[in-house]
Amino acid sequence: MEIVDVNFKVTSEGVHLLRNKFSYQILPFNKIKNAYLVRGKSVKNWIVILSFGLLFLTLSAILLYYLINSLSVDDKPVRFYNMFGNGLIGVIILGVLGIISIFNAVKTIPMIVIVLSKRKIELRVLKNRKNLDDLLHFFNSHGIEVERKGF
Repeated sequence: MEIVDVNFKVTSEGVHLLRNKFSYQILPFNKIKNAYLVRGKSVKNWIVILSFGLLFLTLSAILLYYLINSLSVDDKPVRFYNMFGNGLIGVIILGVLGIISIFNAVKTIPMIVIVLSKRKIELRVLKNRKNLDDLLHFFNSHGIEVERKGF
C-alpha cells in the first residue's frame, strides 16, 4: 500500500520525497526519530504573498478612487469612456488577484513534521486532507507514533 500526496509518498520502504512526481530521496522509517502533526501555512513564503495581496488591493482601491473622482468632470469625450472601462477592468483584476493572494497566504493546512537525526522535514498534506487518519495509521503501523500538536 502507498499513499501519494503532492510532495511526498509513503510506502512500506519509507517516506519518499517527490519532485515533479519522481522520488529524489527516501527516508526509511528506521531513520525517523520523531514525527508530529501541526497546522501550518499552505505556502512557504506566506508573508511575501500576503504583502503582494495587500499591495494589489491597495492599488485597486486607489484606482477605483480615481475612477470615481473622474466621473465628476463635466466635459467627457468619448475617449474618457474607453479609459473608464479599461480602468474598471484593471480594478477587477487587481482586486481578484489581491483576494486570491491573501486567501492563499492565510490558509492553513495539516503538516507532518518529520524529525531526523540532523534536520527536520515538513510535509504539507495537500491532497490527502480527508484521508489524514489513514496516513497517520500507516505511520503507526510502521512504528512511527505521530503526535498531534495543535489538532
